[in-house]
Amino acid sequence: MSAESKLRSATLSYQQSRADLANLISDREKLQVQMNENLSVKNEFDQISSSAPKVDFQIYKLIGNMLIKQDTEESKSNVNRRIEFLKNEESVF
Repeated sequence: MSAESKLRSATLSYQQSRADLANLISDREKLQVQMNENLSVKNEFDQISSSAPKVDFQIYKLIGNMLIKQDTEESKSNVNRRIEFLKNEESVF
């Protein structure tokens, strides 16, 4: 194998490694954005619950262009599960 072909092979390998790294960084950033969004929702739930514990508030979820009524406890549970899932996914990186 000539020096030129070795260099070409190493260059291709390097370019593939850079592309893989860029994809991993992008995936990690997406996970971080999702985590921040879910933590923000959890904080909102906590603030509402602590400021008005006896007041029944309603949660709506945006699906498409419609707001759908959701059970409060189910919504809290879903957010907590997503946070745990995202923590597990983040640990992979």
